Amino acid sequence: MPLAKKWYIFALCIATCLIFLFGCASAQKRSDQDASLGDLAEQYWTKRLIEHDYKFTYKKEMEKDSIPFSDYLSQVKQGKRFKFFSVKTNKVTIEGDRGVVYLTVECTGPPLPKGIKQMLQDLWLYRSGQWKHKFSDK
Repeated sequence: MPLAKKWYIFALCIATCLIFLFGCASAQKRSDQDASLGDLAEQYWTKRLIEHDYKFTYKKEMEKDSIPFSDYLSQVKQGKRFKFFSVKTNKVTIEGDRGVVYLTVECTGPPLPKGIKQMLQDLWLYRSGQWKHKFSDK
């Protein structure tokens, strides 16, 4: 086999290995990003639903500059008629600067005498180097 052909095969093997390694690094970075957003969303909803730390959650809101804290507080306190026990992240999807987090919350409240688990879909936007929660009063 000519020397040039051996070098060509060698270079092709090296290129293939590098592509594989960069692909793995990118997948790892994406996995870390998903886990980070999932942890943040879980912390946000635990603070909001279980610990009632509304100052913390207000700081994470994208609209905090356009909604006065008093208005925010009156909207989020509507959920206090339910008692929440846990918040767990199930799935995170990130596309560009938009992240959607799927969580399971366990709660009781009228008219539910027994605890139920409910799915929650949550939108986060990446702005100025941080994930910000997209507030919805619905």
